[in-house]
Amino acid sequence: MSFLVLIYDYADVTERRDCVRGRHIEYQRPFAENGVLLVGGALLDGEGSPIGSVAIVTYEAEEQVENWIHNDPYFVEHVWNEISILPIRTAEDLPFFRDNFEASDV
Repeated sequence: MSFLVLIYDYADVTERRDCVRGRHIEYQRPFAENGVLLVGGALLDGEGSPIGSVAIVTYEAEEQVENWIHNDPYFVEHVWNEISILPIRTAEDLPFFRDNFEASDV
């Protein structure tokens, strides 16, 4: 199952976010390499400054998503605050896309 993950940062954590970013990226790398993390990045305000994170991940259950989040350095170091986990159906899950497009086309 796929999940959309929206996470807002605590206020005034830009410096902390910058300090932790390297460890956050290294934590996420294996999830991207093994296909769990389909897309991820910073959630930006109107001025282009990071105010959180967004990701689409594939797990069997929401509890696995929660575990993935709770072990991320951004969570451990109190960068991330408000977390929303929403189940979604990606286009490639729909029969029309499965039957008519290659994965590289989507």
